[in-house]
Amino acid sequence: MENKEFLNEEKYKKTKRKMNIIAILALIIGISIAGTLIYNGVKKPNTEKLDNIKANLETKRKELEEKGINICADYTCGEGYDLYIIDKVLDPAHEYCSFREFKNNSISQEYCAEKNKSSETVQTAYIMGGVFSIMITIFISGNLFFFTKRREMLAFSAQQVMPIAQEGMDKMTPSVGKIAKEITKGVKEGMKDKE
Repeated sequence: MENKEFLNEEKYKKTKRKMNIIAILALIIGISIAGTLIYNGVKKPNTEKLDNIKANLETKRKELEEKGINICADYTCGEGYDLYIIDKVLDPAHEYCSFREFKNNSISQEYCAEKNKSSETVQTAYIMGGVFSIMITIFISGNLFFFTKRREMLAFSAQQVMPIAQEGMDKMTPSVGKIAKEITKGVKEGMKDKE
């Protein structure tokens, strides 16, 4: 015959063990993900491809300048507009690669894609994502561990409170006992008087 009790010690221990395993797995997975994100944010990006593309753009800029082409900001200017795009993209003082005009231009598209990949903003986003993942992981795992330890905490709390309650009862009992004795004595005296 099957044991159909909902509350028994074996089921409690099995459930507690499962919850602890889930909490540990959540902690391991969360810290692994967070560690990977933080590592990607901290590591120095590989700029070899970016440097090669930049060198090609500088070469193209020199070729256009040697032809005597002037910078023109209107896209109908042809090579003058190409020189404008290259000049602006290679300007270290401004982040022109964040603008659609430069990001989507056929000349600067590859350079901007690589530059945006290795920018400080992306690295900061990785680090912040990692820190957020660690906080969420600790919160979830901590709650699961706390949930499995509630029974022990309640038992500990009761063990701390019971001696104090017992001491209070011992101090109150003599007073209650005296009152009860006086009442009993009064009742007995009343009954003797009645007889």
